[in-house]
Amino acid sequence: MDSSNSSVPPSQEPVGAKARRKAAVSQRMRSADRKPGGQPGHTGAGLTPAPEGKRVEKDADPPARCVSCEADLSASPSAGRGWAQVWDLAPVVVEKTHWWLPRRRCGSGQVATSRAGASDSSATKNGTGYTL
Repeated sequence: MDSSNSSVPPSQEPVGAKARRKAAVSQRMRSADRKPGGQPGHTGAGLTPAPEGKRVEKDADPPARCVSCEADLSASPSAGRGWAQVWDLAPVVVEKTHWWLPRRRCGSGQVATSRAGASDSSATKNGTGYTL
């Protein structure tokens, strides 16, 4: 809240509040009549593709409709191709290990079972590479 939308006096506003308000209004007024982008003829400096990954998909479906006028493009001639890169995580592979655990009976009658790897003594557990 500031003095333009509340009963807070201008002297109680944070430092720079008036300047921020003025800059926001100026930006809105200026951007209404300006076209986005650079000057005509300037090539620009967009993103460059990273080296090709392990998978290269070359058979993407061509666009069916024009994004501007919704016209059908099924019989339209090709206009070349563009590129896109999608960064994704590889599927996680869960590896199950079945351990045969030797047991020994103590002289007191107690049965001791060895542990699976370095984990606890429960029958079903998560390994060292699995964390929640």
